[in-house]
Amino acid sequence: DNASSQNYLLLNNVTASAISAVYDLTDYYRIQPVFSSNTLKALVPAGSAERKIVFSADENIHFITTLTPVSSQNALLGKFYDFLNENADSVFVIITHPKLWSEALQYAALKQTKGFNVLVADINELYNQFGYGIPKHPQSIRNFCKFLYYNFNTSPGYIFIIGKSIELTDIRFNSANYSMCLVPTIGYPSIDNFFTSGISGTIDWVPSIPVGRLAANTSTDVLNYKNKVQRYYQEQENTGPSASVQNVENKLWMKKVLHFGGGAGATQQDDFKSYLEVYEQIIEDTLYGGHVTGIYKNSSQVIDVQQAENIKELINSGSSIMTFFGHSSAQGFDLSVDDPANYQNDGRYPLVIANGCYSGNIHLPLSTSSSVSEQFVLAPNAAIAFLASSAVGYATPLHNYTTYLYQNIAYKNYQGAIGKSILNTINQYAGLNPNNYLIKATTLEMTLHGDPSLKINPHSLPDYDIERDFSVYFTPEYIS
Repeated sequence: DNASSQNYLLLNNVTASAISAVYDLTDYYRIQPVFSSNTLKALVPAGSAERKIVFSADENIHFITTLTPVSSQNALLGKFYDFLNENADSVFVIITHPKLWSEALQYAALKQTKGFNVLVADINELYNQFGYGIPKHPQSIRNFCKFLYYNFNTSPGYIFIIGKSIELTDIRFNSANYSMCLVPTIGYPSIDNFFTSGISGTIDWVPSIPVGRLAANTSTDVLNYKNKVQRYYQEQENTGPSASVQNVENKLWMKKVLHFGGGAGATQQDDFKSYLEVYEQIIEDTLYGGHVTGIYKNSSQVIDVQQAENIKELINSGSSIMTFFGHSSAQGFDLSVDDPANYQNDGRYPLVIANGCYSGNIHLPLSTSSSVSEQFVLAPNAAIAFLASSAVGYATPLHNYTTYLYQNIAYKNYQGAIGKSILNTINQYAGLNPNNYLIKATTLEMTLHGDPSLKINPHSLPDYDIERDFSVYFTPEYIS
């Protein structure tokens, strides 16, 4: 090849149907050949160096038949949205799918009334702008989070994903699952915390921004959750149906915590009970001042009807936290607490913390039974959020994780959001041994199903109630 001059190529015994174009990959030319009696003739322009030439047929070329605008928003057709326009302090980021766009905007409006700076992002836009144009690629969300972290004046406060995800292994070769995956998750096992892992900090796998998800498939799912959060705020702000009466009956439920202990045998049941008693001591102390009711398995027998009714009554009367420790699957626990759809705890929704296996896997295909996490959070009542492992859980690491979490909720991050308490917990536990696989797996797989900015019923000052039974009195009774 003489690069300094033109080169004339002749290729015998070929037809136009076999080769339709010649490409110079060194100097980036597309050369149209001519044919004469099964001989290809092509003139290659002079170049700067030895060149690599490729012959190609039409059947190997993917032709573009349609073009789709990069944005689904009418005002931005054909353009990327400049997210720097949304630069604000501690922004609350919602990532959602066009199918749920209208309802996500309603949720954003609710958060704005509570003082949040809200940014709503279309996942299809993120695929094109941050994910190399590849639909369903989770790197789009990760790159977006990293972009916001380093380009906004302050780090985003929270990432809230609104949209059902399905495990990547279940969508790759299944078109139905692929279509039903509205906003993808990342990794295997599926771990939403990976979206912000290692963006900053000294430990390369610790998340930098709290992440939560609402595994919504329909607009009804989003609106139901928005209504729950609105009622939750009303109870906290004393603006709900019972706002006119500030008394024990209407407020004491916020101090109630329910503990459920399971286990396969007596030894394991005793171990799990002892773990829960550690959390009880933490949450009943200052600042939270909670009151714990414990329900524990002490045999292999199922809970009887009367005990089941008592549990249902406890849940319906309201509680701030419900914590399980026992065996579980994606569909439930080894200790029955009734179908969450039957709960009547309007406005008095707990954070559910489930220590077990798979109960936090909210990334299952819709063709299977919904996870217990989805049953609790997507129900009209039941739970305001659900925190559990999306994969296998190990007793000791789960116990250590939940101990740190209770400390954060009770006093270290009292009055702070659950997402911040989770982030603090991960940092504290990871700091013990960043290279320990079980610490890494446990902390990352604990998946928050719900809004990470919600607070678990703290109070800014002591809240007293003087009852009519003269529990407060003077001695002597009369003072002159």
